[in-house]
Amino acid sequence: MRSRAFTLIELLLVVTIFAMAAVLTGLAIYHRTDHTALASSSRRLLNAVRYARLSAAEHHRSCQLHIDIADGRYWLTAQQSGIPVTQLDASDAADQAIVTEEFANPSQLPTKVRFAVVRVAGDSDTRQNEICITFHEDGTADAALIQLATEDEVVTLLIYPWTGRAELRTAAIDVLPSQTADLPTQ
Repeated sequence: MRSRAFTLIELLLVVTIFAMAAVLTGLAIYHRTDHTALASSSRRLLNAVRYARLSAAEHHRSCQLHIDIADGRYWLTAQQSGIPVTQLDASDAADQAIVTEEFANPSQLPTKVRFAVVRVAGDSDTRQNEICITFHEDGTADAALIQLATEDEVVTLLIYPWTGRAELRTAAIDVLPSQTADLPTQ
């Protein structure tokens, strides 16, 4: 009479299938965390850019977005005196203040996210490996292209010069906004 128990081979086969399913699930979750980190980082950077634009126009003062590519950090400074930020030098540091508002706190990118490309049109202020994008009182800004990336994904933030408007694109774009039309996308 034959027993109704499972054989050793059948048990090993089931355990192997469960192990493979666990590994595939773990990999999917790992890649999903990369995507989530990139999405949240790009939204935070977009909020900081929008805040800089709004603050410059509303308070009639220049604002600058500072990007430290090597350390993966960015922060905003705002003009304190009547001198535009673009005309200040290192000795005038007291005339600028780091902005610490809800949407514009100095930020560090997560370890999985990095600045892949940062380009600014025209004469941008560069101090010690730091790239600065200026938002002017009249609503204009330096044309800029900022790419955030993980191993598998790239997101591009475009800053249009005529309006200071910022836009996120889920692709690698290599054309500065100054060479494209500043029309809202639907």
